[in-house]
Amino acid sequence: GPARYELHIPPQPRLLIAGGGHIGQAVARHSLRLDFETTLFDDRADLLERFAPEGCQRASGEIAEALAAADIDAETYCVIVTRGHRHDAQALAAVIDRGARYVGMIGSKRKVLLVRRELLERGVCEGSLDAVHAPIGVDIGSVTGEEIALSIAAELVQVREQRGRVKVDGPHSEGEA
Repeated sequence: GPARYELHIPPQPRLLIAGGGHIGQAVARHSLRLDFETTLFDDRADLLERFAPEGCQRASGEIAEALAAADIDAETYCVIVTRGHRHDAQALAAVIDRGARYVGMIGSKRKVLLVRRELLERGVCEGSLDAVHAPIGVDIGSVTGEEIALSIAAELVQVREQRGRVKVDGPHSEGEA
């Protein structure tokens, strides 16, 4: 008899990038080509207007507040690449423990430790902080902003592909679920 196949296509992953500077812009360019629905967050509306890549959504205003209001679920990836330690800590506090598939923060080992200490003092649990990818990106020896963005994009793909490929079920006979 006739057979039926089912194709299971996961939803398009969403990438929230906190920081619209040169690294955030470069990550956005890569992520759009890698099929992420991408939103760039920054408190400098003029920067977003002038430099956000075409196809990228923009969220201007206080970064932590905008991130706190954003929908985050298991198909959400959060990249924190703001212009400073204070903004990074606030952005991380806004997204941590909200069910994102990936949370990563740029920074030196020293900065990562400072942010970690600050969030521990604010009551964030250590296990949640252990799950944050920091420093962010695949270690490819990157030096330039574009190379750093490439290493971040590579890590996003690595995490995304851990969920597995699109699955086809079948063949199913008529009347079989």
